[in-house]
Amino acid sequence: MRKRRFVWSVDILSLIFIAWVGVTLIPLGWFWYDPGQVVISNSSIENPPRVDFSRKISRPVIMKYQVVIRDIERNAVVCDPSSEPFTYSPDSRFPDDADLVWWTGGDDRCWPREPGTYIAETCWTATHLFWGLIPDKTVCRTSNPFTINLISPEEAEQVIQKQQDLESQVEGLSRGLEMLQHN
Repeated sequence: MRKRRFVWSVDILSLIFIAWVGVTLIPLGWFWYDPGQVVISNSSIENPPRVDFSRKISRPVIMKYQVVIRDIERNAVVCDPSSEPFTYSPDSRFPDDADLVWWTGGDDRCWPREPGTYIAETCWTATHLFWGLIPDKTVCRTSNPFTINLISPEEAEQVIQKQQDLESQVEGLSRGLEMLQHN
């Protein structure tokens, strides 16, 4: 009887251990938080880059994040802010006008002010899963390379358009002058 109870206890503990191992192997995105992809727009030293991001928060989860912005050409870290743990909720909304400063928790250092090509890696770590019975889980995403220019592509387009308009006006004036000279 005593041996049977011991075997039964070992069986129960083994099943609990197997279940615990199984739950610890569940990826963060399957059950709690799937960050999707991080897309950062090209920009200028005058305007912070925009961030486009689609995430899925399946259930409330306590998480913290860390962002590392790297200068690809100089192989240097621009900034690496992190947060304290807070609750990510399924009803949380991503702002329409999110930029790199917002993305990095308001850290203005993370908006590169030197022209160049940069990349961002963001990692989210879920803590206190199943009341702290499961180890923390981390998922990371690397953004596309993004470029900071002296002027933005929109500003460059406006300058080109103004230059074309001026060239058209000069052409028109030249033709008018030629016609006056021939008369």
